[in-house]
Amino acid sequence: MSFQIYIADWVLPVVAPPIRRGAVVVNNEIILDVGPADRIGKQYSGEQIDFEHAVIAPSWINAHTHLELSYLRGKVPAGKSFVDWIRAVVNLRARTSDPDQIIRSAREQSEFMVNTGTALAGDITNGYLLSDTLLDPRLNRIVFYELLGFQPQQANEILTPALAKIREERSPAIPVPHAPYSASAELITQIARLNCRPQSIHAAESADEREFLEKGQGAFVEFLKFRGVWLDAWQPPGVSPIQYLDRLGYLQPMTLLVHGVQVSKKDLEIIAGKGCAVCICARSNHFTEVGRPPLEQYLEKNIPLCVGSDSLASNDDLDMNNELYYLYQNFKFNHPAQLIRIATVNGARALGRADNLGKLEKGARARLNVFISDTAIGKEAEEFVLSKSWSELKCI
Repeated sequence: MSFQIYIADWVLPVVAPPIRRGAVVVNNEIILDVGPADRIGKQYSGEQIDFEHAVIAPSWINAHTHLELSYLRGKVPAGKSFVDWIRAVVNLRARTSDPDQIIRSAREQSEFMVNTGTALAGDITNGYLLSDTLLDPRLNRIVFYELLGFQPQQANEILTPALAKIREERSPAIPVPHAPYSASAELITQIARLNCRPQSIHAAESADEREFLEKGQGAFVEFLKFRGVWLDAWQPPGVSPIQYLDRLGYLQPMTLLVHGVQVSKKDLEIIAGKGCAVCICARSNHFTEVGRPPLEQYLEKNIPLCVGSDSLASNDDLDMNNELYYLYQNFKFNHPAQLIRIATVNGARALGRADNLGKLEKGARARLNVFISDTAIGKEAEEFVLSKSWSELKCI
């Protein structure tokens, strides 16, 4: 039996301590063993690929993105209010009638994601990208079919055709509501009753969202009127987005809350108690000026975190290396290894793929990122990766 044996100065299994002068044994794209290169060399024979001045780590998990919006790159200006940003995106999408352009841009970005080290994405679609055949086959996706509908009487009219479309296209897509301000309580509740796992929702992203749900006031009222879906009889739930979703039964251990910027102490307690994960999209939050996610508070509460790039409508690129560099530079972590874990096994777990992605151990898929330097590595392996001290990335 022929094996590939990848050797580097450091191997980061993530689920085990770093290995100095480590090796990863691979057969048919499955990891057979991980350990010190000396032991591996004695135990296995096969093709040895020895990377000098390098760190081997699991490929990244981008837990939240919108490949379908890739064609909007550079078209949405930064520095607007959150609702103005949404209005700009809606207007641009309304003027786009070429599905080939949407799919072509999405495919290009799926290739880019793979070539910059991403193995798995939690990808949002509004219907164009239900099928994986349209994208780079190397990118694994958990597909979330995002549904919107503020008027409660339309919940069945929205959900039933969506489920039929999923069946017709033989798609593994999971129906999810977009956000508490764009999906009615009836639609959110009906989707929750499907008991799909994992599930996702944009939540607690902006102060506008919080004001809308707590007081029934603010920019979202005008936006919904502009969209022609406002209901004069609608009454605000009078609670935060997180408390509202909890009331509707949407918060469960496999619920991924995307953004989570505007949260209270009570919200944090609810998230922790329900076992939800939170996906941090910090560069997107900076672009839309909604604030900084309270990452340190999430860590204090032991709330599982993962990382997403969001879309090219609110980010410069879908490169997880740049996303992590931003987090590394702007937020505090107990150790760089904490952020590595958030961006790998935590993301895989939030998307229901922790059995075979986001880690280097026997039985996992061999999706490896090899970070290579021109000179000897003078930092801790995790810091070397996150600080972008490397000069080359090989994706295996």
